[in-house]
Amino acid sequence: MEGQIVNVKFDFTEELLSVTYNRNEQYNGTYLDSLYLTGSLPTSPTSNDTVIPKCKEIVITCESHDQGWSSYPQDNGTYNNSWTWGEISIITSKQNNNLQDQLINYEAIEKQPKTRFRVYTNKHADKNWQVHKQEFFSDHPLVQSLQPGDIVGLWIRSDFPGWCNYIKRAEIKFYYTI
Repeated sequence: MEGQIVNVKFDFTEELLSVTYNRNEQYNGTYLDSLYLTGSLPTSPTSNDTVIPKCKEIVITCESHDQGWSSYPQDNGTYNNSWTWGEISIITSKQNNNLQDQLINYEAIEKQPKTRFRVYTNKHADKNWQVHKQEFFSDHPLVQSLQPGDIVGLWIRSDFPGWCNYIKRAEIKFYYTI
């Protein structure tokens, strides 16, 4: 019998609330470092409340694929030598002035946030849409460093001539307590 490691955390003391941000728009390109979707925790449950929400989990789901061909057929359908991927980062509130309107072709957003975390990697030379889901729990540095007013951004990446990242939808969901 093979052993399994199971990491389960229960927290019955607090009710989890959630807020979800979506984008359903196809986008693609080569040499990408583009901000596709942003989202944030509410700063407070109501305008009269001084309680600050605490993030417990961030879930990112997206659907993407690469260009569907390469010169390395031995890697087709694997994650080996895949040069299209997605990353998540925190964009501080000081940089936020209507970020949602600046996506893809942005000027005012820091191009290289200090810390990015890989959310997904597309399969090598696979033109079929792939659904990717990544969960960041309360013990992850991304969740631990999130401050009130911070914006989380999903970056679409690709490297090298010919490598094209296609995305058609994404969702960022925050689970939090108050």
